[in-house]
Amino acid sequence: MKKFNKILALGLAGASLVTGGFMLSGCDVTKNNDNTQTEQEQDEQKVVSSISLNSGSLPSYIIKGRFSRTNIKATVTYEDNTTKVIDVIESMFSETDKTKLKNVGQYNLTVNYGGKTATMYANVVDERYLLMEVANASLGKDITMTDNDDGRVTKWDSDNKILYINEPGYVSYSWVSGNCSYNYESEDNQCNKGLIAELDDVNDAYSWFALKESMITDGIDGNGNPWVVKSIEKDANQNYVLTANWGNDTFIYTYNEDFLLKVDEIENGGAFTYTTQYNYSPITLSLPAEIKAMESNATININDRISDLRDIMVSYLESDFEMSVYDNSSNTTYLYQKYDADNKILREYESDIGEESFAWVNGDYYYEYYKEDGTSVYKDNVSNWNRNIMVNCFTFDEVFDANRITVDVSEDGRYYELVLTSEGSDGEVWEYKYVFNYNEISKIDLKSNGQYMGSYTYNKTNVVLEVPAEIKALESSVFELQ
Repeated sequence: MKKFNKILALGLAGASLVTGGFMLSGCDVTKNNDNTQTEQEQDEQKVVSSISLNSGSLPSYIIKGRFSRTNIKATVTYEDNTTKVIDVIESMFSETDKTKLKNVGQYNLTVNYGGKTATMYANVVDERYLLMEVANASLGKDITMTDNDDGRVTKWDSDNKILYINEPGYVSYSWVSGNCSYNYESEDNQCNKGLIAELDDVNDAYSWFALKESMITDGIDGNGNPWVVKSIEKDANQNYVLTANWGNDTFIYTYNEDFLLKVDEIENGGAFTYTTQYNYSPITLSLPAEIKAMESNATININDRISDLRDIMVSYLESDFEMSVYDNSSNTTYLYQKYDADNKILREYESDIGEESFAWVNGDYYYEYYKEDGTSVYKDNVSNWNRNIMVNCFTFDEVFDANRITVDVSEDGRYYELVLTSEGSDGEVWEYKYVFNYNEISKIDLKSNGQYMGSYTYNKTNVVLEVPAEIKALESSVFELQ
């Protein structure tokens, strides 16, 4: 299908500004005029007592040879009990670890600073992930796409958030207004509205703006078709060329560090070839008044939004993670969960009341142990295991207020907010705000009767857990499903 993988990808264009200036001789620019030390000089003279990596800054992957694209932070604690947040840079690794950062694999690396060390898990991947990054940077720049087969011209105005498509006999507009996105197509004169986090409701517009991880790693797509990356090479201009097969079709992506440049689509083993060229230049679009007026007739499909969020949460079953809780009433943050995906063990902590529990899978059942009674294990079918991993998953079974759907675009990337509310039997109204992007959940904020209670924060990181022998032995005392 020709429209299967249209990707509108934009990168950040570098620009330089040259200004006139002059140089003063005989000046020491490294010190203050009063000969006092700079803050950096003072820090360098302090004794470091410890260094810890900021879990929220650890990436799910690092592209080989491109550690500089990461934004990993660490907190340095000095012997005088002062702290400072620093950037983790490549020079903090040993030569052996630097070599690992240039080769695909999963590693434990050691960060060195001030004579102290911290260990981090690194999933080093190849340049296909670079393709995903430049493709998913699309919303930040204006772009014009031209196709060689049917004269189609596609334009994206990033300031006004308008996507315009024009080809013989067909015109469409997709645009963002407030918290929702809309779509108009000339062939049916219909206007549909959906949450911008999932643009399938607007003529499959999601595929214009993003390249999913499943599209760059070998596997099966949502339609059951195999997607296989065949090669990643460089052309004469030192651009990357990634070739992938999808069923009987072949896609060839040409891209560099910042931009997707061209996509060649070869259908049915060569029966048809389409080429889409990308040009990055300023664009200003406006909507015809009669089309904009259709917004008032649009409706939201909340079920599709919930389905997407559920899929993201289920994906956490395949990855190790830690989950922290922020308690607004006490202004404290504590570790709440650790999950070992390989061994299928979930450990929960309740630091404020001293409780902890283990949940683990063995055969066709999963088991749960609670410290509060310390004598029994709960047993259930392994099919219900998901509910132990997906915090507050039960809320998906409630009735929600579909009007509480919002979108937030942050400087760190495009994150979406889905606000779901439910009312308990006692009349208490709970609100769950899920902040997520296409691949992961950033956090879940909770409110009760309008009062902010706190939040859950996920961090995908390497976790290895074991169930203590005395607890695991309690399996034998469980004979029935409870």
